[in-house]
Amino acid sequence: MTATEISDDVWRQLDRNAGRMSRRGFLLFLTACLALPAVAYGGLVAWRTVAHPLVAADDFLSYSATAGQHKVFSLQVKVRNQGITALTVVSAGQDGPGLHLVAPVLAVEHHLAVGQELLLVLEYEVTDCSAVPAGTWPVPIVVDQPWGRRTVEVRPQTMPDPADTNGAFTAADEVQWQTAMAYQSCRSPSA
Repeated sequence: MTATEISDDVWRQLDRNAGRMSRRGFLLFLTACLALPAVAYGGLVAWRTVAHPLVAADDFLSYSATAGQHKVFSLQVKVRNQGITALTVVSAGQDGPGLHLVAPVLAVEHHLAVGQELLLVLEYEVTDCSAVPAGTWPVPIVVDQPWGRRTVEVRPQTMPDPADTNGAFTAADEVQWQTAMAYQSCRSPSA
């Protein structure tokens, strides 16, 4: 040991609280530990509301399909603004494998206040019955919010498989919305 070093035992004898956290420091640390989960949870709730402002309403799905030379179906999707600010719906829908979005869904942009709903009508033409995706295929909806433009995906509910002819539908008999709609449009003998 050199002349400038003092052992821990000597320091403890001089000040038995040396190296310990003060009572005030301990209380601040304890408060931070207790408050951190509440702040994190509040931030998560706020972020989910900001990040996912537009959701499909519970009673949102209806459709019609036309078989024939032009295999067309329309899907009505009711969406609700569950965000914390008003937003503007700019566009909705997309082309995909075997599907062509026939017309722009929105002739004009729609302003949605918090809690307000909007009924979107998506009209698709089936261009290739066998190419329609069977997996999850969300409906993209482009919205403007005060902090910028973003695309929100709405996932329509599954539907009973129209190809299932046993008549007893179970959850296992359900298919994605675009699969059921394309089947309805493609089943015509002229298709």
